[in-house]
Amino acid sequence: MLTLVRYISCNRTACAPARALLNSGYWLFQTSAKPGAVLPRVDLTMSAIRWSVQARTVFAYFILSNTAGYTSDDRKTEIQLTLDTHIDAFALNMAAGESTTTTSLPNAFAAAQKLKFHLFFLFDYAGNGPWDKNDVVSLLGQYVTAVALADGVADSLFSWAAWPNGPNDMNTYVDASYIQYLDKKPYMMPISPWFFTNMPGYDKNWLWRGDDLWYTQWEQALYLAPEFIKIIS
Repeated sequence: MLTLVRYISCNRTACAPARALLNSGYWLFQTSAKPGAVLPRVDLTMSAIRWSVQARTVFAYFILSNTAGYTSDDRKTEIQLTLDTHIDAFALNMAAGESTTTTSLPNAFAAAQKLKFHLFFLFDYAGNGPWDKNDVVSLLGQYVTAVALADGVADSLFSWAAWPNGPNDMNTYVDASYIQYLDKKPYMMPISPWFFTNMPGYDKNWLWRGDDLWYTQWEQALYLAPEFIKIIS
């Protein structure tokens, strides 16, 4: 099942975070993720979803090109872990011209359909350049039951500002700015446990400060209460 969403693209002791989350109307869920799972390799991962009249939605960023060697059981295991953590959907990151998309995409949808899980497309224009319009239209025709055109107007905005600048603490300046200027349109807030990259072919090799980032950003999300949250890494 595909849900189309349009937008532009505890390391600490668990007691205190748990109390803060539960007192704010959130459930806490715990799961362990194996290497290569959608959540980073950690022994304890924490996610939260709020109960209210208008429920918030949590997505997880999922790079489809990393799944070329996946079996059917691998896909089902990762989706079940995600469901158990009450994450609502995968944002399937797909670069233009990736050979793995042809085989991985139908397998991902087959596993998602069996477990009644949601997926949506994230067309990556940075990895291999822009997508050809006809390729996008073709994929939408295969997997989407209804498509609406908004004349280039975004329904929502997403920020990649999920990590602190240098040695500084993480703050909500960027998130609050988006919320202010969106003027009641939905905002998708990023949350990330850490960021590390070592990709010589792309001239990328750095580690950004993580420390208590996972804990801090969920606290900030409780305060800002954005319509959408996307877990990225």
